[in-house]
Amino acid sequence: MQNRFSSIILLLLALASTTGVLGLSCYICNSLVDKNCEVDPSADYKVNCSVGRTVGPDRIAVPNAQVCWKQSQDIEGLTIVDRTCGSAVENKNNCYDRVGTKKIKIKYCSCSTQDCNSANNGFDSSARLMTAAVAAVAVVFKFSSL
Repeated sequence: MQNRFSSIILLLLALASTTGVLGLSCYICNSLVDKNCEVDPSADYKVNCSVGRTVGPDRIAVPNAQVCWKQSQDIEGLTIVDRTCGSAVENKNNCYDRVGTKKIKIKYCSCSTQDCNSANNGFDSSARLMTAAVAAVAVVFKFSSL
């Protein structure tokens, strides 16, 4: 009985960590086109990366997307946020800062789970996966003691 519950939990964890058959879904928007992108992107911006979305004059689609990106650019006091799909990067689920000339600061964040580049996402999908794993272990122990 315990092996059966363990197998079910492992299967559920595996399914939760994949991007699904249809591909990765991310928010695609730019705060220069729509100010809501900067702070609180609406569900309208949530798009399957293979299909893509038109932002301003451009159509953005990444058929084999492996990450969602959020770029926050500060250019002499003007903040621009760009959310999009991207291809593979070395450090998934990571943020890093770059500083350029003329007071340009850019923060790049990538993540690899569905819709992870939202405004209220801390780009910490590993913490969510760990929480799910702990919950799964608790369930297994509860049912194994019955």
